[in-house]
Amino acid sequence: MMNRMLPKGKQKLLSVDEYSEILSKVLSYGSKDTVAIAIHMQQLSYSNADGTNAETGWEMISSYSLLITQIKYDLTSEIISPESWFYLKISDYKKLQPQIKATINKVVNQLRLNKEFHV
Repeated sequence: MMNRMLPKGKQKLLSVDEYSEILSKVLSYGSKDTVAIAIHMQQLSYSNADGTNAETGWEMISSYSLLITQIKYDLTSEIISPESWFYLKISDYKKLQPQIKATINKVVNQLRLNKEFHV
């Protein structure tokens, strides 16, 4: 899902149906915190339906990284940095790092997620 958020070349964006299917699986099988992150993402999506608020966009992408972190923790009890995906996929992440770190930490606090998810 995260890979499809920032498509390259001929790769298409995630469709509404694909997104809904993923959210349904999260709701069905996810932990309380995983579901809280998914709900937060959906609320952000509703509040920025026209895509004009860049700050909401960063919060949405940061929430996706936290969703990955939370699911990994739920399945393995291991904590990976929410920044991992950004390091792998965004070549100039260092430029964006201060803003994304602050946004990740804001979401962790807002949703009362595991404090070890702070970056």
